[in-house]
Amino acid sequence: MPFLTTQRSENPNDWIPIIKRCLWQVTYRVLGQISIHCPIDVCSKAVEKICEEEKIGKYEWLIPRRVMVWYDIPIDHAMKIHCYVWGSPLLRRNTVFTRIGFWRMYMLESFIKAVGSPLTVLDRFLGK
Repeated sequence: MPFLTTQRSENPNDWIPIIKRCLWQVTYRVLGQISIHCPIDVCSKAVEKICEEEKIGKYEWLIPRRVMVWYDIPIDHAMKIHCYVWGSPLLRRNTVFTRIGFWRMYMLESFIKAVGSPLTVLDRFLGK
């Protein structure tokens, strides 16, 4: 039996419909994150085309060739989301979309609550 692997296109135009569908998933998922089997260089070119040709949001690179921010992405006139789009240009395996807001809500707020509880106890002890 020959070694089987996923065959994928390197043409950004082929990925545009898939990326648009991913926006729905990253919007409604609790963790706000989705990964697709597309290298970051191909995915970023598709995002650039979506922004420039279809006027769906804007993008800028945070770390060139690795992490971009795609912001003002309209979701059916009901809302706009913002995403990190990131991946490894060396491995060229997957690209991850992370909705901005997830980390603030779950990580930062959890940290603040965890730190805040002992501070509240300390305030009571000190009589403040």
